[in-house]
Amino acid sequence: MRTPDMANGDDALAAGMDIVRSTDDRRQGYDEDNKTRDYIARMREDLADVSTQTIVEDSPVAVGRNAKFTTLPAWWRALQRSLLNNGPARILCVGDSTTAGVYSDSFTTAPGTTNQGGPNSYPARLAARLTALGIPALYAMSVPGHAGNDDSRWNRGPFGYVSAGVGAGGNAGLELSGAGSCTYTPDVAANQFFVYFFGDTGTGTITAQATGGSAVAINTQRATPGIYRQLVTAGSVSAGNVLTITRTAGTSFVAGVEIADSTRPNIVRVLNAGVGGSQADHWANKAGNNTFGGRAFITAVQADLTLISLGINDIENGRTVAQIITDTDALIATARAAGGDAAVVSAFPHSAPSQVDALNAYHRTRTVPLIDLAHRYGNRMTEFGFMTTDGTHPNALGYADAAMLIASTITT
Repeated sequence: MRTPDMANGDDALAAGMDIVRSTDDRRQGYDEDNKTRDYIARMREDLADVSTQTIVEDSPVAVGRNAKFTTLPAWWRALQRSLLNNGPARILCVGDSTTAGVYSDSFTTAPGTTNQGGPNSYPARLAARLTALGIPALYAMSVPGHAGNDDSRWNRGPFGYVSAGVGAGGNAGLELSGAGSCTYTPDVAANQFFVYFFGDTGTGTITAQATGGSAVAINTQRATPGIYRQLVTAGSVSAGNVLTITRTAGTSFVAGVEIADSTRPNIVRVLNAGVGGSQADHWANKAGNNTFGGRAFITAVQADLTLISLGINDIENGRTVAQIITDTDALIATARAAGGDAAVVSAFPHSAPSQVDALNAYHRTRTVPLIDLAHRYGNRMTEFGFMTTDGTHPNALGYADAAMLIASTITT
């Protein structure tokens, strides 16, 4: 479908807006060079969504057709509060290695490193894209990862990864037992560190201190088991601030750190909880998930919008579409029960597409808000140079493009 020629000016814009409103085949995809923040420029970008997107023309399903403000009221309220300097808005990105950003340091089809949480992961690029659209945002969370899927911003010191199913994905956390310290350096300007930990009657105590700030003693023992968080403040806002966590007694479990900038308290915070290798059932059905695993983590974060992208690893390990949908629905219910909205981000195209395509096709039949990455690319992601040769992970270009679609979908 085509709109009037964009070169015809604001008259074409006014005429084209009716087309944008009426079409069921709305395309997402902004011109990366258009940074203008006024209303006309934003509407021009919306028209560009329709006029320039030619991929998968014969599909009846519109990209991101129902993940928009009318189906995400909690998110939209939070976004408007943020824009009116009346409180932050927070997006939690739940997923596997394609959320974590594995290979996001590659700009070619060659695989990169397995480092999780990098600056070119789709959540990081989502924060950058929102900022470019005039919606200030901060890339604001890291989970410690697990063996083979490390986040280089963490120095684990003498500590190992959890073995008890704690945190995001049911396995992303550090187990602090024995003497020593670990550190986290976000490389993003902030001065507030929210330490997420598992609390129970038998857990231990830790001390957390950020650069230039006071040490905070954290007794992780809680009468009611669950994931909790504690604020630790640095002396000033800096990208070089380091959070040091020291075990003082017993055994404690750290599930992640969220950062904030107290001088900009109302901006959007994008939280990356992607865990390499994780499956929908790891998040939803591991023993103790409502207490200390994936669902407990979602409950503790209480995001305004939770984006869920899972299923590739389930399929690779023989799980059915029906099982994946059941687990995804449990995560959606958890996010909503915590007071926010939830949307599904469909799986990226895959080198073994039959079941991944079946999963994505099933998502399109449902009323759950959907951001349809798979429809955006069809099977042409490799042709665009957006996919690495492993057939599963995008490169930096693919992650950035996914962030563009997500940003445009949740802000229109």
